[in-house]
Amino acid sequence: MTPTLTTARLRLTPFRPGDAELLNRWAADPVLCHYGDDCPADPETIEQTRAYVEKVIAGADDSIRRWAVRRITDDRLIGYCMAAFIDRHNRRCKAGLTIGDQESWGLGYGREVLDALVRHCFEDLGLNRIGAEIFAFNERSIRLFEGAGFRREGTVRQSVLKDGRYRDEHLYGLLREEWNGAPPCVDSKSNT
Repeated sequence: MTPTLTTARLRLTPFRPGDAELLNRWAADPVLCHYGDDCPADPETIEQTRAYVEKVIAGADDSIRRWAVRRITDDRLIGYCMAAFIDRHNRRCKAGLTIGDQESWGLGYGREVLDALVRHCFEDLGLNRIGAEIFAFNERSIRLFEGAGFRREGTVRQSVLKDGRYRDEHLYGLLREEWNGAPPCVDSKSNT
């Protein structure tokens, strides 16, 4: 079961059926697709997105946790995040997040989400390592993850085709022993 996580301004909640329309719009957004996805050739239909949200709500896969990111003040959905490929034996996962609402960019929400996600992975799940894969041209995400303590561990050369060119992808990691354990704005309310 995916617990709700709370920060100073945000609530990371399980998805709701009504989230499908906005998620579908974000999946077709060329800017979001460019920076955060491998961009499938065919856009996802609303029916496919609804089926995806239903599957996420059912929560049958214990190796991934997905959250909808909502502002506390108005419950507005502004993004989503996940801890994926959760490997309990080796105590590791991969993290990802998207602030889909472009009006919410540059306001520090991404950092709040990442801090909450990291805290959950280390404290609640007891993991030792969190990895991330970031396109080399995604400077905002690179600054976000490096600012949260993630270290660049390598580069997958020519990993993705963007704008007619093969582009690199950087691999990042954060170990429990490197984590500063904090910012005080994060309050993890876990049911695990």
